[in-house]
Amino acid sequence: MGDIAWHTLSSEDTASRLESHLHTGLDPAEAQRRLTLHGRNAIEETRRRAPWRMLLDQFTDFMILVLIAAAILSGMIGDPPDAIAIV
Repeated sequence: MGDIAWHTLSSEDTASRLESHLHTGLDPAEAQRRLTLHGRNAIEETRRRAPWRMLLDQFTDFMILVLIAAAILSGMIGDPPDAIAIV
């Protein structure tokens, strides 16, 4: 099932491939069987990152580091307006 371009299928074709019914869905017994087999269709929440950590993580991006280096270099060669614009 992983190689199917699901977004290109019609709703009827999708329901058919999933062995479901377009208008009524799964019958309760089949739904329970699939729940037992595959588990709940839920995304587990992870611990949220602290705001300070999100800010710190911004400085690990390569392009951000390039911009910081460019701002420092502009400031060192005596072009404060460019350094300020880069920052």
